[in-house]
Amino acid sequence: MREIIVNLLLGVGLLAAINSLFQVACFLLIYLRPSKLHRYRHTTAGKPAWAFVTGSSDGIGKAYAFELASRGFNVALHGRSSAKLAKLSEELTAAFPNRSFKTIVADASQCATDEIVSALQGHNLTVLINNAGGGPVPSFGMVSDYTEKEIMDNVNLNATFPALLLSRLLPTLVCNAPSLVINMGSMADNGLPLMSFYNGSKAFSRILCQTMANDMVLEGHAVEVMCVQTGGVTGTSHIKIKPDLFNPDTRTFVKAALARVGCGRAVVVGYFPHALQQVMSDMMPGIIKQKVFINVMKQRREGERERMKNN
Repeated sequence: MREIIVNLLLGVGLLAAINSLFQVACFLLIYLRPSKLHRYRHTTAGKPAWAFVTGSSDGIGKAYAFELASRGFNVALHGRSSAKLAKLSEELTAAFPNRSFKTIVADASQCATDEIVSALQGHNLTVLINNAGGGPVPSFGMVSDYTEKEIMDNVNLNATFPALLLSRLLPTLVCNAPSLVINMGSMADNGLPLMSFYNGSKAFSRILCQTMANDMVLEGHAVEVMCVQTGGVTGTSHIKIKPDLFNPDTRTFVKAALARVGCGRAVVVGYFPHALQQVMSDMMPGIIKQKVFINVMKQRREGERERMKNN
């Protein structure tokens, strides 16, 4: 009897070890396999491929515009400031004279999609980067600290606008398939305190991508849908520190995100060091994770309050 129990425990241990090794291998494969972005750079009816990047005036969106242009895509740029977009278009044209660029001014917080759909009509759109988004001001607070308009504008920006834009542009992407959709998610959508409706909006975007990815398979459409979970990135509106391992600059982050194209995951942490942070967080017991989150967010709120006082 004792021998049977020992053999049973050894068998269970072996299966657990094999499962752990399999999980590690699957995790590493995401970051080792080559990108398949090139499959979306194709002509349709003789028209060259276009990528559309929302919120491309600066930060991560601007980095996407430069990186996609360097990979051979013409790029449509979106933002609220015509002056910023015009300047960016000039920079891109100087850097990539053989590419075409166009600017589209529309307010994402007001879910303005008509202007976008009209401007993209007739173009071979094969890549959509839903990047427009951001937190409220101040970034950290209780939901009761914000006005109804502030909450609605932020939810529109991070959840409603990308969903409506997808609904308007999906027929075009299906027609021009193979096509790619990337929604920018956030690693903060796991219940970090003091970011309630922002986190909720990003969680909506993540589930939207998971569902749409399954929809495309069900319908037999060659449209890849990904949600790229984002951690700390310097050169954005809320992080201005010097780049380091866990806070890369925008270009480094975007290269990593585009490297994940074709990885087979509908939701993926784009940058490998961020993925390691996510793994460590997932391994924490719930009570410890809660305490860590609360302490970190308290410090961030205090830091933001100090900066706002000094300004």
